[in-house]
Amino acid sequence: MSEPLIVGIRHHSPACARLVKSLIESQRPRYVLIEGPADFNDRVDELLLAHQLPVAIYSYCQYQDGAAPGRGAWTPFAEFSPEWQALQAARRIQAQTYFIDLPCWAQSEEEDDSPDMQEESQALLLRATRMDNSDTLWDHLFEDESQQTALPSALAHYFAQLRGDSPGDALNRQREAFMARWIGWAMQQNNGDVLVVCGGWHAPALAKMWRECPQEINKPELPSLADAVTGCYLTPYSEKRLDVLAGYLSGMPAPVWQNWCWRWGLQQAGEQLLKTVLTRLRQHHLPASTADMAAAHLHAMALAQLRGHTLPLRTDWLDAIAGSLIKEALNAPLPWSYRGVIHPDTDPILLTLIDTLAGDGFGKLAPSDATATSAKRCHLRTGTYRNLFSGGAYLKSLYPPMDWRKVRCYIGW
Repeated sequence: MSEPLIVGIRHHSPACARLVKSLIESQRPRYVLIEGPADFNDRVDELLLAHQLPVAIYSYCQYQDGAAPGRGAWTPFAEFSPEWQALQAARRIQAQTYFIDLPCWAQSEEEDDSPDMQEESQALLLRATRMDNSDTLWDHLFEDESQQTALPSALAHYFAQLRGDSPGDALNRQREAFMARWIGWAMQQNNGDVLVVCGGWHAPALAKMWRECPQEINKPELPSLADAVTGCYLTPYSEKRLDVLAGYLSGMPAPVWQNWCWRWGLQQAGEQLLKTVLTRLRQHHLPASTADMAAAHLHAMALAQLRGHTLPLRTDWLDAIAGSLIKEALNAPLPWSYRGVIHPDTDPILLTLIDTLAGDGFGKLAPSDATATSAKRCHLRTGTYRNLFSGGAYLKSLYPPMDWRKVRCYIGW
């Protein structure tokens, strides 16, 4: 292969997870390079143990002089994450697997005042398609199962249009330069095909940048920090923290729905959604009759046909349930039609609906001495931020802004 196969994905997209799994199994590359913290490469095998997902890599930096706050970041994995499926598929074909992104402590902290070209490009697409938000647009373009055959070319075109000629901000340029060095190193080995799994925003840039990298005999090395302790651990993670509504901008909405789609496909996911929502509403003593849910099913099928979907997608079901169960005028917009703090006047039925699909599951590490020690130490370091993972406080904490100047913890993707 004279070119690396660079697969631009959206993090935690079931459609992208299927694509990545299929490509690795069919192409059988020698190298699988994954956007993820490169300081975890010596311990990648820990991710291949029998964990209960979601789990996350927690990377941190603690300055010894205390003059600057420490830094930390989580890189989460769910079963429907493309990066997770890449790891599993690479193991099955015995490919050499590496994370190729800079860990948080190696990334620049300088502020960048350059305009957000990704946001501007996204806004243009939304205006052209008349979609509520980027999540609805993504579902419409890529999560319909009938689109799987054309998915590789559709994703490449979408991300090329999204990136355009933008060089990216300073942080993205720094990260992409490091990832490009890894691609260049793998290609220079000249002993097998190279497949790269990365966020779609990076893919067009990496396709050009790797050619310009100087030849490297050894794998790219991470910079060292003076007077600082750095490290990374594997830790459990919660379903709710994967939700884009929780402020995780690289997340997908409704992690429970995404997991159903990954495991069973759209048809069974829709059936499970109706059953689960009906049960939860009744537990909360909210109005939800069998007739209402039957009407919601018919409504969802009609919306899917109207919108050109083979089977109802996420917002088809949500819009249908809202239209069938809520009998009075709404005092706030539908919570899945926007991002950000949920409106205080949102109907309780809608709050229950999004809370149900956000999930209440919590990951668990496999019973291994290495990972158990890792989790214990990580718990000690992150205990102050336990509320970040708490499922019960999800709606309550959705969403007072956190003081990141003190915490300096964020999501790696």
